[in-house]
Amino acid sequence: MVGLQLYIVTPIGTDLITLLNLPSLNIGVDKLQALPKVYLLLLGIVSGCVEELFYRGYATERLGALTGKIELGGCLTLIAFALSHLPFWGLGGVFFTLFGGSIFTVFYLWRRDLLANMMAHAAVASIQLLSI
Repeated sequence: MVGLQLYIVTPIGTDLITLLNLPSLNIGVDKLQALPKVYLLLLGIVSGCVEELFYRGYATERLGALTGKIELGGCLTLIAFALSHLPFWGLGGVFFTLFGGSIFTVFYLWRRDLLANMMAHAAVASIQLLSI
């Protein structure tokens, strides 16, 4: 999943942002460039684990139980997950997160392996942040 995210989803997502003429991710990148690399690494690890725990592990399961359809819970959670990135990353970041988050959501719905999702998300986020 990490390879898929880094080598396929990330390049396609950034190309689609340009193609669709959405605002770039620079709004968030500019804020992070001043931080030490160790902070970016910790940010990637913590945010990847916490986002998976709350969005996939809790919200998807809870909304799935409330609606009777885990897939609907996953879709609603994915939308909330993407929108939560709006204040820091802007509209381009919402699209990018929706695109990349769909892979994590589908994998979670397929395998229901929260630990694998947390590890993959932390790895992807850390590598992306360290590349800033």
